[in-house]
Amino acid sequence: MISGFWLPQFPLPLIRVGVNLPSISDRRQLVVMVLDTGATRSAIHPLDAMHTFGMSAASLDSAVWRTTNSSGGVGGKANFMTVPAKYALYRDDGTTPEILGGTVELAEMTPQNQSLPSLLGWDVLQHFRIILEGQNSVRLQRL
Repeated sequence: MISGFWLPQFPLPLIRVGVNLPSISDRRQLVVMVLDTGATRSAIHPLDAMHTFGMSAASLDSAVWRTTNSSGGVGGKANFMTVPAKYALYRDDGTTPEILGGTVELAEMTPQNQSLPSLLGWDVLQHFRIILEGQNSVRLQRL
């Protein structure tokens, strides 16, 4: 079982995920992500891109990207760059984590999304049963 958590001041289910972005770094970084069943794809927002992965604000400008996707959500409309990713979801018992390969959307920096948390979307969540118990317990169980 993989457990997440809720914060009283932030009433959304959160989970710690090890994320490796091979085109940016060889190291897996721990990212606190919102479990977002309404998001088709997982996304790394600027706060995590800069503070966790060490990216510069200039590298989050869609004008320097070769290809972009456009998407809208809570933070308004933004451009995203799709990059390869590996996700590590850590089991409560400390055994080998669940590792999933795929992609993640890196969000361009906009005034609206600079403080938004990163999102774990349906591309990853579809592999798990999501168990919510009130507003204090969230768990993922591999299907």
